[in-house]
Amino acid sequence: MSVLIKIIYYQGKFQKNHIHQVKSVLRRIRESRKIKGYSHEYMSIMLDISPSSYNKLERSETTLSLERLLIIADILELSITEVFDIKTNDIFYQDLNKKIETLHQDHKEKTEKIVQLYEQLLKEKDDTIKVLNKLISLLKKIN
Repeated sequence: MSVLIKIIYYQGKFQKNHIHQVKSVLRRIRESRKIKGYSHEYMSIMLDISPSSYNKLERSETTLSLERLLIIADILELSITEVFDIKTNDIFYQDLNKKIETLHQDHKEKTEKIVQLYEQLLKEKDDTIKVLNKLISLLKKIN
């Protein structure tokens, strides 16, 4: 496969994978605008573009720049996590679950080590008792 064909293939793959995400962002912008009661005209005035240009942005007929996206988010009082529908709680809980699993594994390993040490101490105690019993027997024989 030539380099040009690979580039075109990956561009197509990229576009297919991300078109849905772009449409989701635009849908959230449109829904937020409607909830706020803002018209296309109001948004176009705030963005200093024509109403038809704003309509094209919402319909994904024009590329939305990062700068303009940030301005729209500011106008609609949306955080970037809201614009991109990033669930920070999900990220937090995934991180928390990883930490819990790590702690559980650490605890399990430490518990196993404590059990091994305890068993070793019990064996040493039994050996010491045997030695002491032999000493007692020897002392009894001498006396």
